[in-house]
Amino acid sequence: MTAHRTACANYGKPGYEPNKGCYSEWDASGQLVKHVTRTSWGIGTNLYDTCDGCSEPNFEDEKLIACHECNGREFCAVCWPEHEKQHEEGRI
Repeated sequence: MTAHRTACANYGKPGYEPNKGCYSEWDASGQLVKHVTRTSWGIGTNLYDTCDGCSEPNFEDEKLIACHECNGREFCAVCWPEHEKQHEEGRI
């Protein structure tokens, strides 16, 4: 809110800087860590479930599969078969 007040006070002046737009951050392996969506000075958040296998966000609202043996960790349809196989082979 302070940034908004400052922007309003400086609008039209040489020191005015517009609101920062959306951005994403990735880790060293290239996996998405977070995506920040910014809309015209709005205050709020958007939360997305992520797969505990590949860490990809679930933007499509597909049902994640909960593993009850792993305290409810959730997996996408792509990662679930491998996770289940690890249980069957006793690797988890």
